[in-house]
Amino acid sequence: MTEAQTPSSVAAAGTQPGILLGAAVSKRTGKGKQADPDAAKKQEAQRNRKTTIKESAKRREQYTQLSLLWHEKLLRPVKENVLEQAARYLTPSEYDDVVE
Repeated sequence: MTEAQTPSSVAAAGTQPGILLGAAVSKRTGKGKQADPDAAKKQEAQRNRKTTIKESAKRREQYTQLSLLWHEKLLRPVKENVLEQAARYLTPSEYDDVVE
């Protein structure tokens, strides 16, 4: 509690004197909750991991869609150059499955 505050003004404000006093003591002594210098780095690394995972999932979905498009193209009779193009987008096992 500071000098300007009385117990009744603290009660009227809805705060507890112990909480207010603890905050004042921690400001004066420098003790209390101290920021972890590595916490910001850890949080940033965690955000980067989440972003990387989301981007990876998005790329995987895009690859799956592209792969399905090539599967559909190869179900019909196609020329040799289309087979060569398909080989760039399909894994060897996918290519073999469709061509057989």
